[in-house]
Amino acid sequence: MHTPQPHAFLAALFRDRLLAEASPMWSELTTDYEDERNYLSLSLACERGSSHPVATVEFGVQDATNRHAVGIMLAHWRRAERQLGALETLVVDGEDCTLPTFMARLHGYLSLEQTHAETTDHAA
Repeated sequence: MHTPQPHAFLAALFRDRLLAEASPMWSELTTDYEDERNYLSLSLACERGSSHPVATVEFGVQDATNRHAVGIMLAHWRRAERQLGALETLVVDGEDCTLPTFMARLHGYLSLEQTHAETTDHAA
């Protein structure tokens, strides 16, 4: 069985889980997956005045009132190509890490059920 490269896998994760039904005029997309103890949050967001979105993956543990991030990724999103650009931040357990380490930890959160999705479009 072929395993996609990490960059390609992450780009597909954003395309499939965030962009599949989004308006072409989006300025921010967010979707959350969770159970009682774990969460995964994906977002694509443009800072006001910028046309360069940032892709964010955050996963971790939670209880009824708090979330604690275990892993965080920040990367540039190439909107026209619908691909990840440069990775800016990769953190697991509060420490910088490699992409393979991040992917290994992310894998356990991918089967969580979707609980929230939100889209913000650019102002007309």
